Amino acid sequence: ALVIDREIKSLKGEAFSLRNLGLSLMRNGQTKGAKKAVQQAIDISDKIGVVYNRAFAYLAMGDLLIEEKEWTSAVGAYETAEKIADEGRIPDLVWRAKAGVGHALRSMGRKSDALARMSSAVEVAEGMRAGMQSTDSRTGFQSERSVQSLFQDACALATDLGDARRGWEFSERARSRSFLDQMGSHSASRSSQGEDLAERVQALAVDIADVDKIVK
Repeated sequence: ALVIDREIKSLKGEAFSLRNLGLSLMRNGQTKGAKKAVQQAIDISDKIGVVYNRAFAYLAMGDLLIEEKEWTSAVGAYETAEKIADEGRIPDLVWRAKAGVGHALRSMGRKSDALARMSSAVEVAEGMRAGMQSTDSRTGFQSERSVQSLFQDACALATDLGDARRGWEFSERARSRSFLDQMGSHSASRSSQGEDLAERVQALAVDIADVDKIVK
């Protein structure tokens, strides 16, 4: 794809192809080549102003810098990705960038700051989920591995800081919302079993509201 994009002189296509190449190389452990490809994607995207690709490329660069233990540079890349994604109204990349900053700060020993970033990422991710129209979409989003990892990391970080209660809250928010989404995908019958299920869902909804009040 990259060869074709260059032959037809499509800068937008070239930027996307370089970004994808960088991600593929990163997954294969070829960080040097990945970093070069992602940097080229960034340079082209900055030049032509492709918002999504700019944010995604800076996000990928942050991940690469994390692999190389360049924590401060990683924070810079993630914050740039967050700013671009926020201005472009791309919440899926906003929460990922916030979480990336959290990971870098944790590695730098700044655990309290890291938790603040993780908490902010959770809020954005939950806002995305709430805005999804269908139950299937919400269920799929909540069960996505990266989203589950976000909640788990926030829980672990809070617990590591000695705030077991807050860690439990992150865990419960993830578990309860996932359960509600699964239950919402099935229409409850009016049988005694269905009414009991509805009561359980309602009780969990109250629990979530209580947890949200505590966290906020």
